[in-house]
Amino acid sequence: MNATWKRVIWWLEFIGPIIVAFPFLFNLVTIVKGKPASQAFGIVLLTALYWILEPIPIVVTSFIPIVFMPLFGVSSAKAIASSMFSDTSLIFLGGFIFSIAMVRWNLHSRIALKTVLIFGLRPNILLLGIIIITAFLSMWISNTATALTMVPNAIAIISKIEEMTGDPSTVAPFAKALFLGIAYSASIGGMATLIGTPPNLIFAQVAADSFPKAPAIGFAQFLFVALPVSVVILIVMYFFFVIFYLRKIKLPTNMDESVFRDNYDRLGKWSPAEIIIGIMFILLAFLWFFRADLEFGEKAKLVGWTNRLFKKGSSYIQDGTVALIMAILLFIIRVPAPSPKFEKKLEQAESKIPWTILFLFSGGFALNQGFKDSTLDSWIGNNLSGLSNLPLFVLLICITFLTAALSNIASNTACANILLPIVAALAKNAQKHHPWVLMIPTAFATSCCFIMPVATPPNLICFGSGRLTTKDFVTAGAAINVISLFLVIGLCIALVPPVFDAKGFPEWAMTNTTKP
Repeated sequence: MNATWKRVIWWLEFIGPIIVAFPFLFNLVTIVKGKPASQAFGIVLLTALYWILEPIPIVVTSFIPIVFMPLFGVSSAKAIASSMFSDTSLIFLGGFIFSIAMVRWNLHSRIALKTVLIFGLRPNILLLGIIIITAFLSMWISNTATALTMVPNAIAIISKIEEMTGDPSTVAPFAKALFLGIAYSASIGGMATLIGTPPNLIFAQVAADSFPKAPAIGFAQFLFVALPVSVVILIVMYFFFVIFYLRKIKLPTNMDESVFRDNYDRLGKWSPAEIIIGIMFILLAFLWFFRADLEFGEKAKLVGWTNRLFKKGSSYIQDGTVALIMAILLFIIRVPAPSPKFEKKLEQAESKIPWTILFLFSGGFALNQGFKDSTLDSWIGNNLSGLSNLPLFVLLICITFLTAALSNIASNTACANILLPIVAALAKNAQKHHPWVLMIPTAFATSCCFIMPVATPPNLICFGSGRLTTKDFVTAGAAINVISLFLVIGLCIALVPPVFDAKGFPEWAMTNTTKP
């Protein structure tokens, strides 16, 4: 495509959304009389189309609702500013500082190499080990960092096996399974914890904003649903790869593991920094897990440490508070040389924290604020409430498949910002299904983006290894995408009601319902 056509396409992508949004922005089309819902809808439309088409950087698009909501009288600048940074942002910030520390001291590489040495080089077992460790790392550090950690190890594994067999074509199916396994496990593993992927955190924040009287979404509570969903999808994906990629290949059973042992030995003994980070990492997970009360049925309850030790308890001390406490300790604790000084630690953190994602969060939260202030959420909910007459399983098929389709062509963070407020509005106005039963599968569906190489950074990183083609992603990804969505729907219907006491439509959502 020549430069002229590229320029024409860019102008179409830039001007087109403005033309589509113009009638709503200037109230030529009225949605709710006396309310700025039309302007809010125009801003949502413009932001969503720019997020999908990307004529300007996605982070710059995030500023549109922050600026336009006050300009068009939808929400005050004060309300928008107060919504931009929340407990969700603090969880992400603290969690990412931890992941930076892990990468800084090579703890992630130690874990990855140890996995290869434990599982060996037998294809079926090694693939399982790589999938497990990729998913585990992705539960705690970013999907991108996880993929960047695992891909060099995978390249070394495949190169070593090719050297031993002398026939790259024999190894090709295993290479495809290994790199697809890393790409998909990085996304699926991120589903398992509240901090594992931005859409999970966006769900927690949209839930808190849309239903202020609802109980807070706790780390442990979310884990009880998300971890089984993630594990089951990983198991099914593993057997899919074994059946369709590994069943017919024959590789030597006594392959030399020396290259990986040498790489592991080069790391030396566990450094004081690695030990400290490992201990603090376990402590952080423990504090998150037991922060709020854990209820087991109607009578059994384990009181959280915040409620035992502090007067205001878990209602004041949120997961973001815990994340930042531990992050602060990472800056304070000193280890023997070559430990950098405090100023150097801060400089390293500032340069590696993905501030763009925090701005994406802010743009999404600003959109959600505009949804509420303009009553656009009620209008959308009323117009979609007819969908609630569908059986729950069918309704979730419609929601999750639409979400997954969008997340394969746009950022999953952007998809979550666009769709979760709409699903919350649908639940609020229909008053038939518990909001979490609809919203949690939607959040998970944004991570089911396996079809396109450009759908997620892990997909792109694995595609860049040169071992995969677009056809590999489309053929394997389409099947795994469909299977994953049905598993998400079935498991969420089974797990969300008992874990969140989500049986029927709750009173705290009824009292928050407003009609335009």
